[in-house]
Amino acid sequence: TTSFTNITIRGVMAMDPVNAGGPPCFVSQELCSNYPVAPNPKRNQRGVLYKIPPNTTKSLIMRSARDALVNPEEEFNAFHFFYGNDTVPSPALYVDFDGLPHSAYTTTRLTVWTQICKRTMTAWLYSILHDDGTTMTASVHVDNVDEYLTGAIMQRDIGNGYVLAIDSR
Repeated sequence: TTSFTNITIRGVMAMDPVNAGGPPCFVSQELCSNYPVAPNPKRNQRGVLYKIPPNTTKSLIMRSARDALVNPEEEFNAFHFFYGNDTVPSPALYVDFDGLPHSAYTTTRLTVWTQICKRTMTAWLYSILHDDGTTMTASVHVDNVDEYLTGAIMQRDIGNGYVLAIDSR
């Protein structure tokens, strides 16, 4: 028998998480708000993120614009994963891709946004797996992981309009 009581979650990575826990509300008003993961202030639901012990797990939250088909309601937008309340696993990094539609995360097309998402996720995963401050390998072509997360590379993406903003806590 395997026991999962001693499992440590080191990171939670969310690519434009839709907090409905069910189908969009235009499909089913009854089911759309079942089982929320993050806080939903409109429905006064706190979600299940509070079950992760505070200050033990890092999180990366990437938010996109609302999508008329798969992420239409503002109350379920990934914005609430970071700003809803203090239940998000911390320390947390929030990357706002306001111009990227929610449905773009499932595409196989290579776009500037998919490149930014991939390199941000790679740098973030590296940072939590190598929490000693070491740098990425030469194959990634950077001297410092932070350049991809909050430094010059991310700031360039903000300046070019691909990323609306970043935030951390």
